[in-house]
Amino acid sequence: MSSFNHKGNGASLNLIIFFVTFLGLSFSSVAKTYHFVGSSFPLILEENKKGQFHGFGADIAYQVAKKLGVDIKISLYPAKRAMQMMRNGDADVIIGPYKSLERSEFLDYSSFSFYKDPVSFYALKKSKLKWNGKVKSIEHLRIGAIRGWSLGDRFDSKKDNLNINYVGTISQLFTMLELKRVDLVIAHPRAVSRFYEASEVQEKYKKLLPPLIENAGYFGFSKKRDLKEFQKNFEKEYQRLNNSGVFEKQINAIQFVDGLGL
Repeated sequence: MSSFNHKGNGASLNLIIFFVTFLGLSFSSVAKTYHFVGSSFPLILEENKKGQFHGFGADIAYQVAKKLGVDIKISLYPAKRAMQMMRNGDADVIIGPYKSLERSEFLDYSSFSFYKDPVSFYALKKSKLKWNGKVKSIEHLRIGAIRGWSLGDRFDSKKDNLNINYVGTISQLFTMLELKRVDLVIAHPRAVSRFYEASEVQEKYKKLLPPLIENAGYFGFSKKRDLKEFQKNFEKEYQRLNNSGVFEKQINAIQFVDGLGL
């Protein structure tokens, strides 16, 4: 009888060990899924009709994650909401944010940037307005901007002194300009190219120089989550893939748009 119980107990013990191991592997798998967020950004992060994400930022995230053996989930939100999620620690990584002192309080930026945006003022073609590079020179003007974009610490620190009208899309931005509800709008060539042909932009609008700022886009890792090791491995794997030429096609596509003269 005791021998029977011993075998039964052994079988039960093996069963317990199996379930503990199974559950441990399951929880380990869940722990390796990272939530990436971002906003729709031409050539950087976009979603097609099938709900699939593409663009340079998405490609980096997917390919690096695959090499690291982890899973990722990507979600798109308006820029302001995505940034608020990062501030609250509701997501792990944000794709493509510009740097700012304010954001550095809750984001650890990647050691690399993967694209650059020369951000400029645009005016109507017939406008006689000029931009000398000094924010004070435009304090009397009505300015259109995209909600949630960071335009550099120099501009952001003085925006309370400016008359800025915020909208959600580039299309809305240039519609305001055409209707003369604003005098200037703030945009960059990559965003403009998604809504307008180069010839149309050059016919209707003019870009004022010098650029307001040349922003660089990074990956931002939440400071409210334990991501130091993941960030370190992510950066290392990106550099390895980039050095091997994996992302050459995406880089060339972005450089092509920059060369359109928008």
